[in-house]
Amino acid sequence: MTIRLAVLMLPGCRNCTDFTAMQSYISIGGVGSAPGMSSVIVRTEKGLGLFRIAEEMGFIEAWDGVNIEAIERLCRLKMKRMQRI
Repeated sequence: MTIRLAVLMLPGCRNCTDFTAMQSYISIGGVGSAPGMSSVIVRTEKGLGLFRIAEEMGFIEAWDGVNIEAIERLCRLKMKRMQRI
């Protein structure tokens, strides 16, 4: 899913390099999305509920159209890096 964020983002999220964080309910990042948009990975039912609430309240607008292959490529690269540590 691709979204345009209306207003909410914690300052630390602007510089996070762990878009593929497996322990998060929701991850938002620029990989796989069009310029000016963000890709969203929702991993849990609780995350999906929060996502839907934000969408219903107008905090985000969501569209289909994510380049899933780009996100999967990033995940594979991260897993390779983690194996070296």
